[in-house]
Amino acid sequence: MPTNQPDNPVSQSPHPAASPKPKRPPPRPTKKGQERSQQDTIWKEILDDFFRYFMLLFFPDYYRDVDWKKGYESLDKEMVEVTQEGGFGKQAADKLFKVFLKDGSQSLMLMHVEVQGYKDDDFAERVRDYNFLIRRKYKQRVLSFAVLTDPHEDFRPTGYRWEYRRHLELYNFPTVKLLDFRPKWQQLERSKNPFALVVMAHLQAQALKDRPIELKEVKFGLIKLLLQHDYSRQDVLKLLATINWSIRLPAPLEAEYQADVTRFTQEKRRPRCHW
Repeated sequence: MPTNQPDNPVSQSPHPAASPKPKRPPPRPTKKGQERSQQDTIWKEILDDFFRYFMLLFFPDYYRDVDWKKGYESLDKEMVEVTQEGGFGKQAADKLFKVFLKDGSQSLMLMHVEVQGYKDDDFAERVRDYNFLIRRKYKQRVLSFAVLTDPHEDFRPTGYRWEYRRHLELYNFPTVKLLDFRPKWQQLERSKNPFALVVMAHLQAQALKDRPIELKEVKFGLIKLLLQHDYSRQDVLKLLATINWSIRLPAPLEAEYQADVTRFTQEKRRPRCHW
């Protein structure tokens, strides 16, 4: 009588094999890992929406080279494929954009943007590797840019260098350190660039993380500054979401902050919104 058992001598053994041990569940993500993942997601979304202003604030020379009238395209799917094929896994904050240049000699340029929120000795080498993988995939030159959001003053990678006898490998890339904007606070306050608010929220959350009462006042001040600008409602809501994520308050202070915002919007005769 046919059975579903395979014709395998091992299965006929009078000493059956021990049952396989149950697989261990994957390790639960740490709080720090979750925060990094959330930060990556926030940066990814804000770069999609405000990439032009990001380039204007951080890399103005390159900004002037781009023909922004032709728009830009975010290549998220392509970036994920590149990093996975290269064995890096999915890096949420690594962004790849397609833009067009004003220079007729090169009409297409791919910009790789890397956001780094912690100290990593292998960071420069990873940027080099990403650049190479993207260039190999698209058969075009790629410009990589790094934004360092970490609190370490001495972490400032700007390139990768390897040398042995007459062998030399060198790759440089422009880097922006958000800490360097602290002395430019008044300039950020006066700026109409929406990405200035992103920088201000990040810096204040970093500086006042253990002083929630002061942080509440700062958060409210940023919201007032945001509403003073003539941004579209859609842009206001996107920036508001970024500020709310960057500056998180204990529940009682969050309630006070919400009440302050409601009173402020009523005084300004703006439509009442749920912030």
